[in-house]
Amino acid sequence: MDGWGSLLRLSVRRSSVIGFSAVLAASAAVSGVGEAGAAPSCEVDGGNRACTFAPGYSGTYTLPGGVSAVTLTVVGGNGGNNFSGEGAGMGTVVSGTLSLTGSCEMTIVAGTNGADASYEMRGEGGKGGLGPGGDGGEGSGYDRNGGGGGGASTVTVGSTVVIAGGGGGSGVLSHASGGSNGGDGGGLGGGKSGGHGGAGGQAQHDSPGAADGHGSVGAAGGDGAAGDFGGGGGGGGAHGGGGGASVEDLGGSVDGGGGAGSSQFPSGFTATASKGQPRVTLTFADQSSNGSTCGSAGNGSVGFGSSDSGLVNFGS
Repeated sequence: MDGWGSLLRLSVRRSSVIGFSAVLAASAAVSGVGEAGAAPSCEVDGGNRACTFAPGYSGTYTLPGGVSAVTLTVVGGNGGNNFSGEGAGMGTVVSGTLSLTGSCEMTIVAGTNGADASYEMRGEGGKGGLGPGGDGGEGSGYDRNGGGGGGASTVTVGSTVVIAGGGGGSGVLSHASGGSNGGDGGGLGGGKSGGHGGAGGQAQHDSPGAADGHGSVGAAGGDGAAGDFGGGGGGGGAHGGGGGASVEDLGGSVDGGGGAGSSQFPSGFTATASKGQPRVTLTFADQSSNGSTCGSAGNGSVGFGSSDSGLVNFGS
C-alpha cells in the first residue's frame, strides 16, 4: 500500500477522536465528527438551498430553525472493479422528503466507493458510517484479486436513520459482477443481498465468502473469499451484502461477485441503482433561522415504516 493509503487510514483512525472545527455557512452550522475537513457545497435556486456533502464526509449539519421539511438524496458507494476494469456493482440512490418535527440537527456520513483490484492487490472496502464495504478476496496470483464493496451513506435526524446501501465488488471473471441496489452478486459463488439476510456465496468446493450483517441495522459487507480467484467484497448497508465465494469446481476455477448492501428509508421514498459518486444532498427552504426547532414542537423523531431496497421488510 502506498503512503497516501497509509495516511488515509491514519486519518480515519484519528478522526473519531480529533474531529474538526465548526464551520459556519449560510445560516447553518456544520461541526465535524469524522474525517472530512471541508464544509458542504451549497447552491441556492428558486428559494431553496441545496447542500452537498462529498464522499468521505462525516459530521453534523444544523438546518435553520423553522424549516419544516428537507429533501434527501443519499447515495451509497459503488463496488470496486476487477483488474480488467469491469463488474463493479452500483450504489443505491435513496431520495425523498422528510417532514421535520423538533430537531434541526442532522448527522451525515457520505460513504466512499470500494477500491478497484490492482494487478497485485485486492480492493479494499469503501468507508461508511453504519455500513462499510467488505474487502475483496485475495487471489492465488497476480491479476486474480476481487474488488472491494462500496460503503453505505447515512443521514440521521432524531430517531430516524436513512441508509443508502453500497454496491458489491466484482470477482475476477466476467460473470462475477457485484450486486446493485440490494441485489445478489453474480457467478456460481455470488454473495447474497443484505436485504435477504443470506450468507456469502456458497458452493460445493473451496471457500465461501463471509456472511453478511443480517441481524443488525447498519452492518459491514462480508469480505470476499480468498482462493484461486478472489471473490468480490459485499456492499455495506442496513444489512451488509455477503462476500463472493472463491470456487474451484470440477469445471475449472470460478468466483462470485459481492452482494449489495440493503437500504433503509421511510415510506414514500424511492431507491434506484446509480453509478454516480457517493454523496448526501440536503435541499430545504433558503431562510433565516426562526427559533431553535424545526417544524412543529416535538421530540425530533420522524415515525415511518422501514423497508429496504431488496424489497424485504424488517423492523427499524
